[in-house]
Amino acid sequence: MANIVAQGIGVVNFEVYLKGTSRLLGMANVELPNIEYETIEMKGAGLMGTLTMPVRGNLNSLEMKLTWRTLEKAAAEITKHESISLSLYSDQEHYDGGTGKFSDPSHHIEVVGVPKTLNLGKWEPSSTVDAETTLEVVTMTYRISNKTVLEFDKLNYVFKINGADQTAAYKKAVGL
Repeated sequence: MANIVAQGIGVVNFEVYLKGTSRLLGMANVELPNIEYETIEMKGAGLMGTLTMPVRGNLNSLEMKLTWRTLEKAAAEITKHESISLSLYSDQEHYDGGTGKFSDPSHHIEVVGVPKTLNLGKWEPSSTVDAETTLEVVTMTYRISNKTVLEFDKLNYVFKINGADQTAAYKKAVGL
């Protein structure tokens, strides 16, 4: 019989805090950034057509969306033209089919971002407003059970996956 390992079930619940202290109430959901590398298009002799190659360590724009059930004062506050710091905490339940036990590893994200948009949402009877705040993420650290799995700081050449520096080779090449 194959070893059965714990499988993720999903998000039980989450909380978002502004600058690590004030709980942001009225939050419906959070859409985390899509990690996407910048690319270089290659074509010419020796290639059969065109090839788009990712550039190691260089990331495209990283947007994060906060959706609000109603337009809260905090949604307006974090739209000021200044960076904001958010702490996100999530309980994501797992089930181990071999032992029959559940576990709840903590997912914790620290983000510094700059506001890009505030969509005021819609008004409709018996419905949520679904206002949205969009941030350009500058730095982020993602920890699962206190182990850092992803870290980046776009202004300081930091991009690590499970502790492995994705920018080490080019930092060395340019004397950093």
